[in-house]
Amino acid sequence: MAKKAKKKLNFFLKILLVINVLVVLLLLFSFSSSFINPRNFWLPAFAGILYPYILIVNIIFIVFWIFFRLKFSLISLVPVLLGYSYVASFVQFNSEKINKKTDKQVKVMSYNVHNFDLYNYGKNWEINYEKRNKIFSFLQKESPDIICFQEFVNNLSGEFKTRDTLVTFLIAKNVHTEYSVVSRNLYEFGLATFTSFPIADKGLIKFPNSRNNFCIYTDVLIDEDTVRIYNAHLQSLHLGSSDIEFADNIASGNTNADEKELKNKSMRILRYLKRAFVKRSVQAELLAAHIKKCPYPVILCTDLNDTPFSYAYHQIAALLDDAFKEAGFGLGTTYYKIYPSFRIDYIFLSNDFKAYDFKNVKTDNSDHYPVTCLIEKKKK
Repeated sequence: MAKKAKKKLNFFLKILLVINVLVVLLLLFSFSSSFINPRNFWLPAFAGILYPYILIVNIIFIVFWIFFRLKFSLISLVPVLLGYSYVASFVQFNSEKINKKTDKQVKVMSYNVHNFDLYNYGKNWEINYEKRNKIFSFLQKESPDIICFQEFVNNLSGEFKTRDTLVTFLIAKNVHTEYSVVSRNLYEFGLATFTSFPIADKGLIKFPNSRNNFCIYTDVLIDEDTVRIYNAHLQSLHLGSSDIEFADNIASGNTNADEKELKNKSMRILRYLKRAFVKRSVQAELLAAHIKKCPYPVILCTDLNDTPFSYAYHQIAALLDDAFKEAGFGLGTTYYKIYPSFRIDYIFLSNDFKAYDFKNVKTDNSDHYPVTCLIEKKKK
C-alpha cells in the first residue's frame, strides 16, 4: 500500500511539474509583450494582460516545491527573478512619505473622469449631478497644481457646467482644452489640462487611426523654466455594457452563458482587444517620437488604456520615469470596473524631476481612480 501511494504521489508530482513548465513558458511569453509590436504579432499582448495572474501561479508553484521538491522551485523562481522589473510595475513598496508639501514641490494629478457621469440619468431623463459634484469636492480637497483630465466634457449651455465651475475653486485656473467630438452642438468631449502656472504655448497631437483618442501638450512656466505637460488618451476598447458585464462574469467565474454564446462573445471581445492593441502601438510610437524631440522637461499624464506589460507602455517608459515605480506603494490598480482590475493610468516624468508620495486614490466617482504625486525639480 505504501509503495502504491508513493507511486501515485510521484505521478501527481510529475503532472504538476509539466504544468509548472508550461506556466513558466507562459510567463516568459508574457515578457515579450513589451517588445513585440502587436502590428507584427498580437498574441504576446494578450499574455501581457494576464501577467499578474501568471506571476501569482508561478509564486504558488515556488512555495509548493519548497515543501515537496526544493530544487524544482528554481523552475519558477529563476524567471520570476529575471522579470523583477515587471513585478515592480505591478506592486511597489516605497516607504518614503511626505507629511507636508513644500514650496518647491508641485502636485500633479491625472484623472479620467468618465464624462463626470453625465449619462447616468435620473428619472424622466433628468441630469444626475451627484458624481460630478463629488468629483468637484474631491478636487477642491486635493487642490493639485496640475490636473490632466481624460474623458472631459464641457456643456455649452451651462446646464452641466464643468470647465467654468472648476476655475472658480481650483488653484489651477489656467486651462487648455481640446475636443474631438461635439454632440448636438451642446456637449464637447475631449481632454483638458488645468494648471496654476502661466501657459506659454499649446499644441495638439492627432492620432490618424482614431477620432476620439489624441494628445494635447501645454508648455508652462515653473520658476521661469519652461515645462511641457502632455495629456494623452490612447485607444479605448469601446466595449458595450453587455461586453463589460460578460468579461467581468467570465473573469470571476459567474457566467451562465451556453457554449455558443460563450464563443461568440469571447471572440467579439478578442477582436476588440486585438484592434485596440494595434492602434495603441501606433499612437504610443507617435507620442514617443514627439517626446524625443521635446526641448523641455516633461510631465506626461495619460490614460494609456494598456498595462505596464504592454508594447505601448514600453515605448513611453523607455523615455520617461514611471512615477508609481519611483514613489508608489502597494498595488497600482487604476481601472476597477472589469474584474480583474488593471493599472492603465500613469504619470510619467523626465529625469529632470523626482517623484514623491504617488497615490492611486480609491474613489468610485469614475470607473478610473485618479493618480497623484508630488514632483520636485532635481538639483543640477
